[in-house]
Amino acid sequence: MAHRPFTGHDPHFGKTVFDEYVIHTHSKNTSFLRMYKVLKNNGVENNKFFLKLYDCDLMDVDPHDKKLSKEVKAKIIVEILKNPFYFLREVVRIPVPGKALKFELNRGTLATIWAILNNFNIILLLPRQRGKTIGVASVLTWI
Repeated sequence: MAHRPFTGHDPHFGKTVFDEYVIHTHSKNTSFLRMYKVLKNNGVENNKFFLKLYDCDLMDVDPHDKKLSKEVKAKIIVEILKNPFYFLREVVRIPVPGKALKFELNRGTLATIWAILNNFNIILLLPRQRGKTIGVASVLTWI
């Protein structure tokens, strides 16, 4: 696995290395990176919590790679248990005819997931085809 050097600061993301985790600034799931930009542009200070990665050895690992070692598979399982957003960002795939899509994070699904993970009762109203069912089903799969 090729690891990118951690300087602790990224010109776009700001601080990226913390005591317990790093910010996964180059996730293959671009919807999470777009959500960071949306929150940052709207002045939200806590705008990258869903990009946390506790094990930086998984930074460039595709959890769907069939050639992963048992050690890496174990690290992925530990990360999934610890980090629901890693599960949603890197592991979840939505089956559609002929392929599997990555989980799509938008403001509605982010708010829904955050509320569920923080034990808030919610009423979810979003337009059709915005990820309501997939978002709830995915976070409940992690739970």
